[in-house]
Amino acid sequence: EPDAIYDLALIKQLSVGQPAVVSVGSLVSFTITVFNQGSADAYNIVLTDYIPTGLTLSDALWTDNGNGTATLTSAIPVLLSGASTTVTIMFTVSSAASGTLLNVAEISSITDASGSSVSDIDSTPDSNSANDVVGGDDITDNTNGDEDDHDGSVVFINQTFDLALIKQLSIGQ
Repeated sequence: EPDAIYDLALIKQLSVGQPAVVSVGSLVSFTITVFNQGSADAYNIVLTDYIPTGLTLSDALWTDNGNGTATLTSAIPVLLSGASTTVTIMFTVSSAASGTLLNVAEISSITDASGSSVSDIDSTPDSNSANDVVGGDDITDNTNGDEDDHDGSVVFINQTFDLALIKQLSIGQ
């Protein structure tokens, strides 16, 4: 399609009903919404998730790549122009978790109907979160140069403290 414009965007948020504050051992669910803002239908949409230290993948629909990333096992087969779709990803909070954890997802690749790789008009689909301009959370209109195929969401780890104190008289007192 000579006039085809490919323009996908992604927003990642905590799933509906998912508390923002979690404890070690808890499951955490994020919802990733992919939007097709272009004039062309997009095919074979691959998503990559960047797993922060403190979260362990607990979702059979995703493949742990062993390098701090996970990939949606089955690509989104097609997303029509103007449509959106959602995908969830689940994690377990590990004992290494503390503070605030940022979990980022990104569109890794898209194709046209023939299976040929295509470029997005306003972002660069890939699996390298370090090369994306992040102009804000949940942005899909390129505000501040934001690459709209890339977004993150945070979860806060409930800190548990186990303190004990024993007070005794000193010997000879």
